[in-house]
Amino acid sequence: MIVAKTKVLETERVKRGLTKTELAKQIGVNHSVIVRAEQAKGISPKTSKALCDFLNLPFESLFSIVEQPNREVVI
Repeated sequence: MIVAKTKVLETERVKRGLTKTELAKQIGVNHSVIVRAEQAKGISPKTSKALCDFLNLPFESLFSIVEQPNREVVI
């Protein structure tokens, strides 16, 4: 799962004078996607690339890849 380095993402957004809604519009996603990213919830590879491209920052500076534990499904 891709998770944002929350302080870095928020700092970069604020440095550019953008609200979460404005950043979301700039990269073509819903406001809730930015909220989730800044709360270290998982985001898609496409969204992480869009954020890196828009903010002109490398993936490693904005995101980490975290393994999810295997989930068993009980039927």
